[in-house]
Amino acid sequence: MQETEEVVYHRLVQGLVDQGYHGRAQDLSAPEAREDKDTLGRSVRLMTKVLPAVAKLISGVPLTSLPGGYVLHPYFEQEGVQKILDDVKAFSVWIGLKFTLDQPVLVAIVDAENHSADEQVDIAAAFDRAILQMLDYSATMGGLTLGKFKIGGVKMSSTGILLYTFFDPSAAVHFGSSTQSRCKIMHFWKKTNVVPWVIDVVANEVKGHSGLPLILPQLLNKEKLARSIAAS
Repeated sequence: MQETEEVVYHRLVQGLVDQGYHGRAQDLSAPEAREDKDTLGRSVRLMTKVLPAVAKLISGVPLTSLPGGYVLHPYFEQEGVQKILDDVKAFSVWIGLKFTLDQPVLVAIVDAENHSADEQVDIAAAFDRAILQMLDYSATMGGLTLGKFKIGGVKMSSTGILLYTFFDPSAAVHFGSSTQSRCKIMHFWKKTNVVPWVIDVVANEVKGHSGLPLILPQLLNKEKLARSIAAS
């Protein structure tokens, strides 16, 4: 017997929370947003500290003498972030947020079967606008940051993952073959990505997108997510 949607969505949300996502900006303080809770974040941040020393050994020129060097300058403001999350709630069952290396990752659960193919594509476009807005809260590498004002440096990325959820396996297959690719949006120069994943509840499968960008398990682990929505 197929379980109720409410139960499945509850498990899905819990699975995302277990992977470090927060449903409210108020659940994150600025120091918590900067905290690297996974090995990927800790390793990369360590490299940003090691690289200048290595470069100095090789070339004799300390990169730290350059403006900002490899320093990541984050900016996190709860009210502004929450406004973006609230906008996403208009077309999602739940929206979650976490930061990896001071860069935002948003995951939105979509009740896909209640939307036509064109509406599913429109949801991706609306989510894309939110991901672009989240660039304001992504770190800048190098340069200087004075409150909200950033001088120089390179703006880092903003990523969004849409979980199109299906309780009808045939609808999930149809979306994967005809609509999923239309819901992937990339802005190369701005370093933003919206990627559509498919959740087939009956098959207990989480299917990722094809091609780039690569979503590492530290950002969202498909296998763990599938296990979280499986019946107990």
